[in-house]
Amino acid sequence: MRYYMFNKPKGYLTACSDARQKTVMDLIPEDEREGLFPVGRLDKDTEGFLILTDDGKFSFKISDPSYRVEKTYVFWAKGKYTDDKLDALRQGVFISTKRGDIEASCKVEKLAEGKVSDIANLLDENPARLIYTRYGEVPVVRLKMTITEGKKHQVKKMAKSVGLTVVYLERIAICGVFLDKDLPRGKFRPLSSAELETMMKTVIIGDT
Repeated sequence: MRYYMFNKPKGYLTACSDARQKTVMDLIPEDEREGLFPVGRLDKDTEGFLILTDDGKFSFKISDPSYRVEKTYVFWAKGKYTDDKLDALRQGVFISTKRGDIEASCKVEKLAEGKVSDIANLLDENPARLIYTRYGEVPVVRLKMTITEGKKHQVKKMAKSVGLTVVYLERIAICGVFLDKDLPRGKFRPLSSAELETMMKTVIIGDT
């Protein structure tokens, strides 16, 4: 079995193939691709830690919400920061899903505050132009959030529920294993034996 840490860049679908758009597998050399697939998904505009593997059972346990695997994100969001907003996120907010509204909670902390013009280098082309307008002064806050449910767009929806609009999102950890800071965007490496052991212990606990 093969297990890789991949540092996903923006602009790529989390899929094995797509007829019209680039996927994360397009960044993997052809002689390495056979049998590999991404575990779970990151949105096209989201960067960071993605696991690639050929182990279907492992993939299921990492991505299935019933195993409550922790996934940690850092993000910048537009909107005014207050401590009350973080308290609400910790206690639980309602978000919409295909099966109806659910209550979702998280671990969350504030990392920094600023304005849109401070993070123009992280944004897509059009938002980056806002640094030359009055909108460049819109307040932004940088938060770190850890969730276990893993619903579609969950981080963005939870932030939106307290009046924050995510403009840059990165996943930095899965199962307590952090993205290698020395791994460039678009590159991958095998998970170390210690990293894999940490993940395996997490999903085994989920079986009990």
